[in-house]
Amino acid sequence: SSYLWSTTSTAQSISADSGAFSVIASDSYGCSVSDSITIDNYIVQQVTISADDTTTFCLGGSVTLTSSPAVSYSWNNGGTSSSITVSLSASYFVTDIDSNGCSSVSTPIVVTALALPVVNLGSDAFVCLGDSIILDAGNAGSAFAWQDASANQTFTALSAGTYSVNVTDANSCSSSDTIVVNYLSFPVVSLGNDTAVCAGNNVLLDAGNAGDSYLWQNNSTSMTYSATTAGIFSVTVTNAAGCTGVDSIAIAINNSPVILLG
Repeated sequence: SSYLWSTTSTAQSISADSGAFSVIASDSYGCSVSDSITIDNYIVQQVTISADDTTTFCLGGSVTLTSSPAVSYSWNNGGTSSSITVSLSASYFVTDIDSNGCSSVSTPIVVTALALPVVNLGSDAFVCLGDSIILDAGNAGSAFAWQDASANQTFTALSAGTYSVNVTDANSCSSSDTIVVNYLSFPVVSLGNDTAVCAGNNVLLDAGNAGDSYLWQNNSTSMTYSATTAGIFSVTVTNAAGCTGVDSIAIAINNSPVILLG
């Protein structure tokens, strides 16, 4: 067969951009057939992303990203609507398909979620009466706001109570922590007055202060101790704050009288 295009080309196929094209095909018997086609080239719209707020924020915040109008949307985080709300650091972009079926990809937009300062005042504390505890909020160079509005990195607690601090770093990100400080008295330990018992008897010594820890002169750790020999017996009692009380007692053993009747 032979071909005659509207472009005057006689090839079987031609490359075409936009416009109207026709061709006449003739066979060896002189029979011919014709056809025509119109090709439209659509201008692909540029896809843009807008943010409803800053794209750099403190962890826990978020920003809503919105695509320019299209028929369908495919975000790289799996979203399929015109807008997505994101809270994690990442680079986000969207592929849009317009009414002509043409697709276009946006320029990525970078979202940064800034870490919060780590504030750790420690576990609730137990302190001996008369002592103090220094609380340290860490994060040197940040701004500090304690429960009494003081603004130092450290705070000296002199009494029992609840203490808290809010820390704001250079990025204006903030976090806080709270600690309960308990003040405990020193254990009062009384094993009694020095005493004497008859041979064969024992003395049960009681350190009192239930719930504390105990250390006797022989390294036993019970609250009570049974003395069966003469000697000096002592105990150290330690409470949850590490406050200690000590006492000792001397015990003598008297031999029983010997009775001879004959």
